[in-house]
Amino acid sequence: MATLRRTVTDFIAQVAARTQGAVSGATYVASPNTDGTLNITKNGTSLFARVIWNGSGKTAITDSNPSGDTVTVEAVDGTTGIADAQVFLNNLN
Repeated sequence: MATLRRTVTDFIAQVAARTQGAVSGATYVASPNTDGTLNITKNGTSLFARVIWNGSGKTAITDSNPSGDTVTVEAVDGTTGIADAQVFLNNLN
C-alpha cells in the first residue's frame, strides 16, 4: 500500500485501506466531524471520536519518506495526545 498523504482525503483513504489484510479483518472508516476533526470507527463503532491529521508541514508523505506527519487524538476521557500518523495507521488492525 502506498503511503502518499498530501491531504486529509489521503489520510481518510489510508484509514480505509487498513481493512485490507488487517489482523482482525475489521472495517475502518474515517468520517469528518462538523468541527473539522475525524471520527475513526471500527466495524461501525467509534474508536476515536476526534482525530486531527496535522500533515507534515513540508512535503507529501511518500513511500520513501513515510514519516513526518502527525495526528492529534482525543480519547474518550478527554485527554489528548500527538502521535506519528504512520504509527497510528499501522496500529489499526
